[in-house]
Amino acid sequence: MGKQSQSKKQRQADQRAQQSLSRIQLPFPEDLADESGGGTLVDMYLRAAAAFIEPTGDKPTEGSLREGMRRLLQQLDEYLELLPTSLRLAEGVRRHLACKKGCNWCCTIRVSCTAPTILLLADYLRRTLDEPGMAALLGRLQAHEAQTVTLTPLEVVLKARMCPLNVEGLCIGYPARPMTCRTYHSYSVQACIEDATEYGKQPMVPMDSVRMMMRTPVTRALDACLDAYGLDSRELELVPALKIALTEPDAGARYAAGDDVFGPANRPDVREAQEKDMADRGLA
Repeated sequence: MGKQSQSKKQRQADQRAQQSLSRIQLPFPEDLADESGGGTLVDMYLRAAAAFIEPTGDKPTEGSLREGMRRLLQQLDEYLELLPTSLRLAEGVRRHLACKKGCNWCCTIRVSCTAPTILLLADYLRRTLDEPGMAALLGRLQAHEAQTVTLTPLEVVLKARMCPLNVEGLCIGYPARPMTCRTYHSYSVQACIEDATEYGKQPMVPMDSVRMMMRTPVTRALDACLDAYGLDSRELELVPALKIALTEPDAGARYAAGDDVFGPANRPDVREAQEKDMADRGLA
């Protein structure tokens, strides 16, 4: 494609984005603008919001929310694909991302997300799993949730438990996986192993901070859009929220109508425990 064609395509995309953004009152992220590289972060925020809003229109439905979420995640993936997979440290040593297909140590960490991600993920699983596969997944979700009941909020944050979506080392919902999973990248497999197997020692996993940072403007854009639509933007625990979406056929429609269908998956006590843990470790 020539430069003129690319420029025209980009202008058309920008026009569509502006038209989409004009549908809602989107707050300008002053704090992102003040960060280093603030222009890029604000651009990500606006483009992610436009991607979500374009198919959603003025009155969200379950289907339009799923499509908006799919486009928003696609926007994030496009940014992530531009990033290098290695990092040169101050002492001149180069470190490479250790994440590879089949490595699932990070699939034991706590994952949270908002309702549209759950709706997109549940829809993908319904379309790709056969009846025995769905029954097996529901069994794993039930077992995971039953185990969680016995844990303290801090244990929910720190204690490794394999995600019910992980089967033989691979995620069965990978194309629709949450933002946390898309942006969690480590430079050390050994550190990930220790993080998953040595509960209480609080090992530090060397993370790709740029990929983690890219989640911020996209998450902020999604929250702002949901707030503008009057929809619940709370952080939900992945497993109980997914169980609700898969076992209650009208969950998506109820959420789009403003019902608190995912309320049981909202765990402010767990979020508070994680924030305190991060603060205690000097990471907040």
